[in-house]
Amino acid sequence: MIIAPNHPSLLDAIMILSRLPDAACIMKADIVNSVFFGAGARLAGQRDRIGADVSAYHPDVVLVMLGFNDLFHGATSAEVVENMGQYVDHIWEAKHDARVVLSPILDTIIHPTGAPRVLPVKATNDGYAELVGRLAAEGRP
Repeated sequence: MIIAPNHPSLLDAIMILSRLPDAACIMKADIVNSVFFGAGARLAGQRDRIGADVSAYHPDVVLVMLGFNDLFHGATSAEVVENMGQYVDHIWEAKHDARVVLSPILDTIIHPTGAPRVLPVKATNDGYAELVGRLAAEGRP
């Protein structure tokens, strides 16, 4: 199993990885090694390397928890959903029978400067649901 985490604390990935000894958690090295951004990742950067990671590890399941940071940094829901579609395509190009599980983005209100900021999480999750429907109709796992 490969886990591509999104949430800033990565606690979800840590909890899953602690129970699955043969799982791998994939993040870009420049993000992981960053003092300021090591706890987060963006979908677009992950998209470009997931194929190599899937080829290297041959997972049966890829659990994807990405998109929040993209929204936080200004991406639109449509852009995030499009990136997710490309991300999933890269997974299946590397291993056509890998089961991909898309996690919805948690609806979170951000207070980076003291003022509440609501991200378009619902629209993005709705787009993810439509993407999953399209992929299922194509017979993708």
